[in-house]
Amino acid sequence: MNAASRRVGALHPRASVPPPMPSRRVGALHPRGKRKTTPRRFSGSTGALHLRDTIHPAGWSLVEVVVASLIAGMMLAGAMLTLSAALRSALSAGRTAQAVALAKDLMEEILQANYRDPDGNPIWGIEEPSADNRSAFDDVDDYAGWAESPPQARDGTPLEGLSGWQREVGVANVDPNDLATTLATGDDRGVRRIQVVVKYQGQTLAELTALKTSSALSPTSRWTDDATTGAKPAGNQGPQAVAKGTPLSGAGQVTVQFDATGSRDPDGDTLACTWDFGDGQMGAGLTPSHTYRNVGSQTKVFTAILTVADPSGARATDQLTIVVFPAQP
Repeated sequence: MNAASRRVGALHPRASVPPPMPSRRVGALHPRGKRKTTPRRFSGSTGALHLRDTIHPAGWSLVEVVVASLIAGMMLAGAMLTLSAALRSALSAGRTAQAVALAKDLMEEILQANYRDPDGNPIWGIEEPSADNRSAFDDVDDYAGWAESPPQARDGTPLEGLSGWQREVGVANVDPNDLATTLATGDDRGVRRIQVVVKYQGQTLAELTALKTSSALSPTSRWTDDATTGAKPAGNQGPQAVAKGTPLSGAGQVTVQFDATGSRDPDGDTLACTWDFGDGQMGAGLTPSHTYRNVGSQTKVFTAILTVADPSGARATDQLTIVVFPAQP
């Protein structure tokens, strides 16, 4: 057969047809069984599919997992510490407020008592050492040395939910010309200092101080004192003390502007004003200022006492409570 008689595309007599390739599904395993494959089509006449190896990422390494876990752990620990500090701060503020309320409750009870025993009993302090309640207390010095845990009502009934709390009372005679000077129990000059301390699990959370004066028993003359004329008897009338201040609370450091201008004397006498700021410092005048500081971690409560006196020596007192919270970090 010559070249001219050959048809285009005919097979050569010696040409052999290659055997068909076995079909492979897309995504089948490579013959080595270790790598996935993806198809690639050639432009040749057989149209067979050839496989191309692709290597997929193996995921995170062990080191990366460990580092990520450490970072997550530190972030969680920081969040827990912040939450714990916030809870402790809220709990501390709540206990302080509770302590102040307990102190004020007992202080109000004491201030309503007589300055001296109406029966003339000279015994200082608790008249019956075996007393387990305050129902028989009828004058201020009866409360001297009183302590209770947990706090209780006047009749001895324990107040609910106050396990671990304690209230203590101190009473002392003081010099009316220097309220910081404590006198002997038998040296009564007409002024007694009362101190109420409230503790929780042995830690002092509130401390209130007040004064009780003998003049409070009869601060002014009465019209009925002169039965012959029915007129107001001649004599001196005691003054009235009115203490004000602003601000009365703050954190770290608080400067309070005090004001005694509301105090008056019925006789029109000029009044001398002295201040016991409650932190060991004294002051004088109608409008003094004083700075309170708290460098600790617990809230501090101060009681400022105003004493006014007329030229005849008659006196009256008023007081303010100042609360200084710990400085903010």
